[in-house]
Amino acid sequence: MMLSAEEIKKKLLELEEKLKVVKKQKETNINVFDAAGMATQEIKHSAFFAWLANSQKPHGLGSLFLRKFCEKLVAYETVGKGVLQNKEIIGDKFSRLETLLDNKYDVVTEKVVVNSESRIDVFIVSAVAQTVIVIENKVFTSTHDNQLQRYEDEIDSHPEFGNYNKIYVYLTPQGDLPCGESGEYDADWCVFDYKGVRDIVNEIYKNLTGAKKDARLKILLEDYTELVENNILKENKEIRNLCKRIVREHKDALDILLSYTDNAEVAIGYCKDWLENNFDGITVYKGSRLGFRFYTKAMKEYLDKSGESLYSENNVFRVGGNLCQSDGPVTCGFGLDKGRNEVWSDAMKKIMRAAAPDKKQGNMYFTVSLFELLSEQDRSQSFEEIKPKLKIKLTELEMKLKEFDELLALL
Repeated sequence: MMLSAEEIKKKLLELEEKLKVVKKQKETNINVFDAAGMATQEIKHSAFFAWLANSQKPHGLGSLFLRKFCEKLVAYETVGKGVLQNKEIIGDKFSRLETLLDNKYDVVTEKVVVNSESRIDVFIVSAVAQTVIVIENKVFTSTHDNQLQRYEDEIDSHPEFGNYNKIYVYLTPQGDLPCGESGEYDADWCVFDYKGVRDIVNEIYKNLTGAKKDARLKILLEDYTELVENNILKENKEIRNLCKRIVREHKDALDILLSYTDNAEVAIGYCKDWLENNFDGITVYKGSRLGFRFYTKAMKEYLDKSGESLYSENNVFRVGGNLCQSDGPVTCGFGLDKGRNEVWSDAMKKIMRAAAPDKKQGNMYFTVSLFELLSEQDRSQSFEEIKPKLKIKLTELEMKLKEFDELLALL
C-alpha cells in the first residue's frame, strides 16, 4: 500500500520519539569518554589504545597492556574457510617479543611512513627487538583504497624497517576478515576484535588495588569498558531489547528512513537475490551489507578442466566477480586474481588473450569487465526510484557474464 506524504511524516516522527528514549537510556550514567565525544570517533579509540600500550605513559602499567594484547593476539581463533589463524601468520615473529616488551619501544598514532595521505592508526616499533606492530583500527568504518596492502608495501619497502619482523593486525568490533577493496582476503594480516580489547581492560581493572594511585585509572578503565560494551559491542541488554522492540514495531518507518537516505545496502541485497534467481549456476560467497563475491559454474568448470583450483593461496577466486559499495558508487566487476605469491598460470593467460588481448596484465588482478551499477547520486534516492535502472544494469551484467561463460567454454 502506497503511503501519503503525511502518513510517512507521522511514522518518522513516531520513530524519532522512540529513538529519543534510546538516547536517554544511553546517557543515564556519567562517562568521561562520552563527555569527550569518543563514542563515535575512531581516532580517539586508537589514541586510548596507544596510551594503554605505551609503557612510558603515567598509567603505571608498564608494558602489561601490550603484553596481554600480544598473548591474546596469538591465541585468537579466526573463523572462515581457508582463513589462516594468527599463530600461523605470526609464526616465529614473536620470538623477539620479550625483547620488545622488556625494552623501550615507541607507540605512535596516525603514523606517516611514506605518504602523508597514508596514516597508520597505531604503530608500535622497537629498534632493539627489530620489530614493528601495525594496527589498523576500524571501529565505525571499513577499509578503502586498498589500505592494508598499501601499508604493507610502504613498510616492507622502507629502508629503516627492511630487516624488521612485521606483525600486521586488523582490529574491528567483531573480528572481520582483512580484505582488499575488491573483497580478496589478505592473509598477511592477523585478526582481533573489541571483545578481546574489552577483556584485556577488564583483567587489568580487576587486578588493580584500592590504593589511591590506582583510583583514577580504575575510573578510566571502567568507563572505557562501558563505552565499548554500549557503543561497539552493543552488549547493554536493556538498550538491545529496546532497539529490538523499536525495529519490530516501527519497521515501516525504518524502511522509509533507509530508502530516503542511502539505498546501497538494500540495492546490494536486491542484486544478490536477483543474480541467484536469474542466473543459473551462480554461487554467491561472503555476502554482506558491503557487497559479495561470486563465481559461475562455467568459471569453476574451466579451472577444473585446466587442473587448477578455484581458490588461490590467498583464498580468493582465481576467476570470479565482486559486487561492492564503498563511499561512492556501487560497482560490479569480474576477472582474474592470481594471489600475491603466485604467477599467472597458462590457463589464466589463455583467458587474458581471449577476453582482452590488448589489455596489460596486472601484478595480481586482471579485470575483464567493470562497470557502475549505481552512481553516488543514485544512492541518495529512494530504492523504488532507482530500481528500474538497477534492473537494466543487472540485465547488462547477466549478458556480460553469459558472454564470458561462453568464451570459457570455447577455450
